[in-house]
Amino acid sequence: MAFGDCSPGLVAKNRNNALVGIFMHELGHALLNVCGMPGYDNEDIADEFAAAALLSSGKDDVGGQVLSEMITWFSEQDSRAQAVAILAAGDRHAPSIQRVRNLERIMADPSPVIARWNRVLYQHATAKALEKIVSSPGAHDDVELARSVLATMKREVSKAD
Repeated sequence: MAFGDCSPGLVAKNRNNALVGIFMHELGHALLNVCGMPGYDNEDIADEFAAAALLSSGKDDVGGQVLSEMITWFSEQDSRAQAVAILAAGDRHAPSIQRVRNLERIMADPSPVIARWNRVLYQHATAKALEKIVSSPGAHDDVELARSVLATMKREVSKAD
């Protein structure tokens, strides 16, 4: 289900939060591609990125609300028809019922998924962003990892000088 395929239905059913989640999914594809990371075109990885980014935002459980609405949206889809379409056309998206299970698993215990994404994303963060994590960490920030990446950045800068 591509972004353009679902947005009219989401808007018609007033599932604006789910639309935010799908945008984050697409952002995951884009960021991973720009960073030259393998798996940028993997749908499950993009869903996981969206969930981790939303749940680590620390914005009064807005991320949880967005994911809950995505789960509701995916639950409303006909997974049998999707499975037939996937077999016929070779779509890379998992059937909605599997996406529901994946998102529910992440919501039940987001820490390992967020920690894995922190290890990926901190390597591409700016020094300013990492310094903010160190000085004012959020619930899911990894201060020691941020310090370690900052130290590596500083060593690389001093080598270049």
